[in-house]
Amino acid sequence: MPVLNVNTDAVVALTSKLEKMRKHDFPVTVRKSLNSVAFDNRNSVLPSQFQSNFIQRNKGTVRAFTRVSTAQGFSVNKMRSISGFIDSGRSFTDDMLKQELGGSVERSKIANTKARSGGSNSRLVSSKNRLRNIGRLSGRGVKKGNKKGFVKAAHSVGVGGFVKYGSTLFRINSLNKGRIKATPIYSDVSGRKIKLKSTGFVRKSGVISGQKMERFFISEAKKRILKK
Repeated sequence: MPVLNVNTDAVVALTSKLEKMRKHDFPVTVRKSLNSVAFDNRNSVLPSQFQSNFIQRNKGTVRAFTRVSTAQGFSVNKMRSISGFIDSGRSFTDDMLKQELGGSVERSKIANTKARSGGSNSRLVSSKNRLRNIGRLSGRGVKKGNKKGFVKAAHSVGVGGFVKYGSTLFRINSLNKGRIKATPIYSDVSGRKIKLKSTGFVRKSGVISGQKMERFFISEAKKRILKK
């Protein structure tokens, strides 16, 4: 955990000046510096580290699942600010913890690239292909290799419907004179565990932000001294 040292050669003169000013000037400067580091981490450094380690399909992901707990009060020794992912009770934050430390996650379905907007793996699954929007679905899965069964199921659900063929879920696009056009949407990987290596991206973001701490203190101290 990065610590603000107010007695280094670079800042000790500013610390001395602040301590000779009004009683609250020094602790307020420390508090604002700590909070500036936390917000810099959440708004800049952590999103950058996230983007470096993962495919970011939704640019608002980091902001949606992170918060800042600001430093409070006037006791310098008790001050601390925190930036990071919150316990939202959702699987995403659990996955992020495993991405940070390493572990394994279970997946039931994996979206095919063609299920995503523009057929791009870097984009979100398009609305019409999201699981919650799937409407007409063949009542039974068709074993892979049973082409006649697939054709029968496709005609049963019609265009826009879905058929599970083997371990793959297909969306039926057209039915013309016996020819079927279908798009693979999801692969069923129920029970499959995916091992994750530790990325340490949150810890790295903390180190990078911590390196800016002295700079924030110097900036805030100079502002307060000039106001005197």
